[in-house]
Amino acid sequence: METVEGPMERLQHYRLHQTGIQVVLRSEARVSRIVTGQILAFDKHWNMVLRNVHELYLPARKLGKDQSLRGQMPALIRYTQSSDAWPYVTEETERYILERSLDYPLFIRGDDVILVCDPGAPKVRIASEST
Repeated sequence: METVEGPMERLQHYRLHQTGIQVVLRSEARVSRIVTGQILAFDKHWNMVLRNVHELYLPARKLGKDQSLRGQMPALIRYTQSSDAWPYVTEETERYILERSLDYPLFIRGDDVILVCDPGAPKVRIASEST
């Protein structure tokens, strides 16, 4: 087994001990997803494969609830509206937090990773954009 140092050492620890992690992801210039799961594999570019994934997703303003929930995705990977009450998401903004749980591995591109932390850390929330 290869010796890993620096920040990758922590990822290696999470992988070997099958500890759950929380990964905050971006799309374009904003935080768009928070993914929790267990690391199966990773590389030096922060690409990761997670299992037992739970994902929270805040679509861009141009993509509302109806567009993201239509039959465009198979039921197995379809998002549902989150039951979690997030106080800054209101009906006036027409933005909904969507969530899904996946029973199969999910690949995450390292370019999109903003933050990796353990679930014991303070919860990361997706902040609403200023208009």
